[in-house]
Amino acid sequence: MKNVLISGANRGIGLATANIFKSSGFNVIATARKNTDIENLSQQGFISSRLDVSESSSIDELYSELKDKDLLPDILINNAGIAHVSLLSRLDENQLQNILDVNLKGSILLTKKFIRNMSKNKFGRVINVSSILSSYPQKGFAAYSASKAGLEAFSRVTALEYADKGVTVNCIAAGFVNTDMIQGLSNSDVLKSQIPIKNIAEAHDIAESIFYLASQRNITGEVLQSNGGLMMKP
Repeated sequence: MKNVLISGANRGIGLATANIFKSSGFNVIATARKNTDIENLSQQGFISSRLDVSESSSIDELYSELKDKDLLPDILINNAGIAHVSLLSRLDENQLQNILDVNLKGSILLTKKFIRNMSKNKFGRVINVSSILSSYPQKGFAAYSASKAGLEAFSRVTALEYADKGVTVNCIAAGFVNTDMIQGLSNSDVLKSQIPIKNIAEAHDIAESIFYLASQRNITGEVLQSNGGLMMKP
């Protein structure tokens, strides 16, 4: 049975992804920062653990815990992410640092920690949850967009480095999804009208795309767009 590690699994895309893997028979290590979320995940039947991807010590502790339990992941899903809407001139440096630490640095450190074991086993899947905002600019998302564009670049390089070791590395660029972030946008109805299929995605739509990437051995270094046709090329 394969082990799947998901960061930020307490809600939204992370929780939907945890559910789809659990229902398919995987051991799912679902992580969160808050004790209440960890307990909730445990009650839902997941192997729940604390993880703050912005803290290298937290990553080290999780690695030791999973190694001791023989649960090092075969599939890593870097889903944890935060956003703060602010025009660049008003962006606080601490907010900028937090976004980069969680969305980019955290994913890099988590991948770095666990990919060596995948390489040793000659099997691994790393799936990084990116965003349409890495290439579809929206006002107020300079830091967030930069973090996701960096995540995609990191994925391509890592995919190249591990391509001959049985490890694939890909991104899923989620479009506008019915989560807390999209609900906070004042122009969500305008965005919906621009999407060719006229629907804002649900978390399970993105989870299904993540599950698809995890099943593929011949796709690596790619960014799979899941946005209802919003980024359709002419």
